[in-house]
Amino acid sequence: MPTLQAKVEGRGNGIKTSIVNLAEVSRALGRPPSYVLKYFGSELGAQTSMDRFLINGTHDNNELQDCLDGFINKFVLCAACKNPETEIQIKGKDDLQRDCKACGRVTIIDPRHKLSSYILKNPPDSSSKKGKKAATATANVVGGGKSISDIASGHKSADGQNGEAADDDDDILTKKINAEAAALSKQTVEVADDDWAVDMSKKLSKLEQEN
Repeated sequence: MPTLQAKVEGRGNGIKTSIVNLAEVSRALGRPPSYVLKYFGSELGAQTSMDRFLINGTHDNNELQDCLDGFINKFVLCAACKNPETEIQIKGKDDLQRDCKACGRVTIIDPRHKLSSYILKNPPDSSSKKGKKAATATANVVGGGKSISDIASGHKSADGQNGEAADDDDDILTKKINAEAAALSKQTVEVADDDWAVDMSKKLSKLEQEN
């Protein structure tokens, strides 16, 4: 979470303090800026304005930081595990609670605080949750609107088809080799008798002449 940055504006009765980076701080806490600003106004006894996040009067960074710590303890941190990963939920008509995403505990927010009444009248915007879901969906969708699971299954089927094609090629080659081997084994090598027999006619005629 960034450190609060306050800037004093104006003079005399019109002097005010602007919290320059309240939007960033609120985003880090997971709470609307109006909640933080209203809490400051309640604790400091000063009027506030959402226009440039103004608080009437002069307030230094240390004073505002102490107020912010109080807001975090009462409206952000889980009362059980002190983890800031919580969401404010409205239970029934008048009950506020913190749903902790870390430990799973649901703890009650003090209903006596002035900010509790403001939150009940201005419940948390569900758009942040929708934004998270949309971001998750966007992160899970790539390649022309296909989800990762779809792409994974698509790749798997494509690989399967390629594998089947490769297997088919191997089968064809194997069959061809086996067929050629079978054909060779069936072939009868015909050898002429003259290649095997020794021509004795000339020797016999020579012997007869000698005799």
